Parts: sequence; C-alpha cells; structure tokens
Amino acid sequence: MVIMKGSDESNTKKSSCLNILFAIFIIILSAISVAFSCAFPTAMIVIGAKNINKCTIEPYIPIWLVVAGSVAFFPFILSVISLISFLM
Repeated sequence: MVIMKGSDESNTKKSSCLNILFAIFIIILSAISVAFSCAFPTAMIVIGAKNINKCTIEPYIPIWLVVAGSVAFFPFILSVISLISFLM
C-alpha cells in the first residue's frame, strides 16, 4: 500500500477552487436575477406612462401597466430599505 503525502493538499486546493467558482457562479446568477426583477417592473411603468392616453383599444391597459409595475417593484424597494437599515 502506497501512501501519497501530497494528496490531501491537492484535494484541499481543488475543493477551495471549486468553492470559489461556485461562489462566483452564485454571485453572477444573483446579479442577473436582480437585474431581471428590476427591469420588468421598470419597463411596465415606463411603457404604461408613455402610452397613458394613447391606447385606443382598451384605455385601461397603460394604467394597469403602471399599477402592476409599481406593485411588482414595491417588494424590491422594501428589501433595499431593510438592507440599508440593517447595515446602519
């Protein structure tokens, strides 16, 4: 039976490298999800506000877009406020 002395160090290095790559992946995934969770409500508010009196088929669609975008954006604003208050 042959015992390799350097195998524990190489396993530790591989494991720490994988942990770093996993952390980077999670950070990128979180940034993408935050961007999408802010982009869609913002787009709803902007499109609804630009077309507030221009929809001839159904005049309440732009109003619905503004209201729904505001409601969808509200939890994000609350989480940012709570994070800021937690850090202070």
